[in-house]
Amino acid sequence: LPPLPITRLPPPQLSPRVAVVALPHVHWTDGGLVDLSKVSRACADVRAALVVDATQSLGALSFSLSDIRADFVMASTHKWLLGPYGCCPLYCSEEWQRRGQPLEFHEHARAGATSGRDIPFVLPHQAGSGFRGDARAGFGGDA
Repeated sequence: LPPLPITRLPPPQLSPRVAVVALPHVHWTDGGLVDLSKVSRACADVRAALVVDATQSLGALSFSLSDIRADFVMASTHKWLLGPYGCCPLYCSEEWQRRGQPLEFHEHARAGATSGRDIPFVLPHQAGSGFRGDARAGFGGDA
């Protein structure tokens, strides 16, 4: 028998060893809609992080963070968000904003940056902390 598409599978029975579940909201090959509420409940049962690629749906279909309770959601803007190629907004749940350690802070959070102008160039080994006192992970705008 051929395998069932992901959109027709029963709610997952996840092993407690599963740490991350990553899947699309809408499958890119056939447009099948994944019931993320069911997947989210299964993830919560084993405390697995839920990562959702919403590229094929965000901007075209209803998407409720309060219903889905995903840990991370991202979507390329070139589809239904009508944006350029290469841009991909990322949502991180409050838990992961507290727990996560960013690889890099945004350049506007650097000490001495003023409204995006005169951003100081400092090599990592010269930087010390190098960030404004109000800099925080995942923040790219003016504080």
